[in-house]
Amino acid sequence: MLRIIRVTVTKEGVATQLYQFSSGLEGRTLANGIKVIGREEAIKAEMQGVWGNMRGVEGDEMRRKVRKLKEVIRLSWETGEARKNLERLGRVIMGQ
Repeated sequence: MLRIIRVTVTKEGVATQLYQFSSGLEGRTLANGIKVIGREEAIKAEMQGVWGNMRGVEGDEMRRKVRKLKEVIRLSWETGEARKNLERLGRVIMGQ
């Protein structure tokens, strides 16, 4: 379930990856060219960049996409498929 949410969030562009929080990858350069330092200074710099982006055009676009995704989720819940799947998952987890 979490993987589905993660893929959806990534595909829909409604999240920002925080690379400097990637535990165990310190010192490595990722495929996108970002080097994971993982130290306080790098984390702060990354967060400042993210907050700046969220206050600008990128943030406006992300909020627009979130509103659209919210409506898709609401409609899915109301038609019953999302609810049925979550209820099934709950039964599996609870062993029923």
